[in-house]
Amino acid sequence: MRALVPNYKGAERALAVKVPKLASLIAASETYQRLNSNMSVDDNVREIERIAELGARQGAVVTVGIATSFVCPYEGLIPEDHLMSLVERFVGFGITEISLADSIGLAWPTLVAERCRVILDRWPDVTVGLHLHTLAGLALANAFAGYQAGAKSFDGSVGGIGGGIAMPIHTTGMGNVATEDLVYMFESCGIETGIDQDAIASVGRKTQEMIGTGGGHVTSFGTMEGFLTQSRRQLARVAAAPPGDSGRRQPSPR
Repeated sequence: MRALVPNYKGAERALAVKVPKLASLIAASETYQRLNSNMSVDDNVREIERIAELGARQGAVVTVGIATSFVCPYEGLIPEDHLMSLVERFVGFGITEISLADSIGLAWPTLVAERCRVILDRWPDVTVGLHLHTLAGLALANAFAGYQAGAKSFDGSVGGIGGGIAMPIHTTGMGNVATEDLVYMFESCGIETGIDQDAIASVGRKTQEMIGTGGGHVTSFGTMEGFLTQSRRQLARVAAAPPGDSGRRQPSPR
């Protein structure tokens, strides 16, 4: 279990109820940082330092997520050396789990892979994670590129719901990558996730229905086996149908 703690007060509250992992947050972009949390990047770094010290005293793990690690909607491409300077400071605080966020979904696979590799080449003991959004349709490709470069954890959202906060446009089209899509991709590639594909697809569908938004792909067809089963039933029905009746469709099994 972990709690997202945007500031020191949030960390104190989480530790008061015995949360074992604190996920601190910062944006690499100065513009986005001020819009998102009304702090400068340097002020937020100092806040994370205090959170790391508090966590160490109380035996809690402190991680950090870096928003706009690749592209900012206001400043454009974030310089790699600036991102690495932030990582260096967090490693100096004793933080060994760092997640890079593509907060708007405009990163691309080679960019994601390169930044993961640079971090792991310099700090091989750091666990790199990815938090990806879907605006350009590259979230799954970015996840796999990051995995091949050594990233170990991947945030997802059932049904592909979610979006950035301090954005200049409506965020419906830049949701988080769907958990069920990540699971389908990794499991299909022989990478075990421990997650039931049928169950997570069902949860994704129900989530989209409740909220009225979302963008998962697997939610529309379930799993490959489920889709093939449905297709074979349709093929058998077409083969047995009288002439002129082969175009009538049956309800999709769920």
